[in-house]
Amino acid sequence: MDEADIDVGSEFEEDMRNFLEDAHELLVLFTPWGLERPYVWTEIGAAWIRRIPIIVVLHGLTQKEFQSQPNAPVFLKKRNIIRLNDIDQYFEQLGMRVTAPGEN
Repeated sequence: MDEADIDVGSEFEEDMRNFLEDAHELLVLFTPWGLERPYVWTEIGAAWIRRIPIIVVLHGLTQKEFQSQPNAPVFLKKRNIIRLNDIDQYFEQLGMRVTAPGEN
């Protein structure tokens, strides 16, 4: 969600908290600008505490550039990291997880 999409007076923080309480995965789009967004790190921290999968998608950054960021947590640097151009692969895998019998 971009800050331009947030209405004045909205309960953005509460909406994000509710989303993160119910989420089964967190998909994070990292851009060179996203590395500087405090909300991105807050959301990642909440997902990490809940032990839900965090999927890192890069746009405008290489994996090497992302992994060399001093402020990127080690637990993100060890994950499978995909490029935005490869997002279809993630959605295909997500579709299989969602439709697998007995899975929640």
